[in-house]
Amino acid sequence: MGISEKMMAVFREIKAIGKEGYNDFQKYDFRGIEQVYAYFHPILDKHGIYTLQRTIKKEFEVVPSKGTNRNGEPKPDQVSAHIELAIDFVCCDTGERETASGFGEGIDTSDKATNKATSGAVKYIYFNTFCVPVKAASVEDGDRYHEPRNSSRKTKGQLHNEIADLCRELGKDIEDVYDKSKEAWGKKTLTLQDYEKIKAMLIKQKGEK
Repeated sequence: MGISEKMMAVFREIKAIGKEGYNDFQKYDFRGIEQVYAYFHPILDKHGIYTLQRTIKKEFEVVPSKGTNRNGEPKPDQVSAHIELAIDFVCCDTGERETASGFGEGIDTSDKATNKATSGAVKYIYFNTFCVPVKAASVEDGDRYHEPRNSSRKTKGQLHNEIADLCRELGKDIEDVYDKSKEAWGKKTLTLQDYEKIKAMLIKQKGEK
C-alpha cells in the first residue's frame, strides 16, 4: 500500500476533535498541540506513516507595548513570529511521501513566540490535510472559544466560573479541587466531562451541608 492509500485510510478514521484545554488566566477554551499529537499518533502508527517537519520560512517582528504593568513599570515589548512549515507524511514501507504546508503566527513577551507559531502551523496542517471536523462547541477553528450555535451545553469556561462560585460557598480552594480530581481520576488535564462531574459533586456537597 502506497502513501496515498495510507493517507486515505487515516482520513477515514478521523473524528471530530473538540477544545479540551482551558486557559484559566485568560478564561478561554482551546485545542492544544498536545491534544492533536495524542489524537493522531496512534492512527498514523497504525497505518505505518511517520512525519518529518521542516521550517520553510521564519520572520520576526518587535511589537512595541503601551502602558505600564501593575507596578507602574513599562510593559515589555512583544515579539511576533511568523512561520511557514512543511510536514512530510512518509510511508514506512516504500519511503513515498506526501507534503503539506501551512502558516502559523505567535506573539509573546518572552521566548515563546516561535513555539506558539510552530504549534499553530502544525495544528492547522493536520486539520487542513485531513479535513478534521470540529465539534459543535467549536464553531470555528481558532484557539479562542466562540459561542456554540444552537447548543445548550456549557463550556469549560462557564463551568469553571460556576465551580469557582461553589468552591467559595463551600470554603474550598478551586485549584486543590482540580488537583485532587486529577489525582483521583489519573489525569493530567481535565476534560469538559470532568468539569461537569466536579460541578455535580460540589452541588451535592452543598446540599448536604
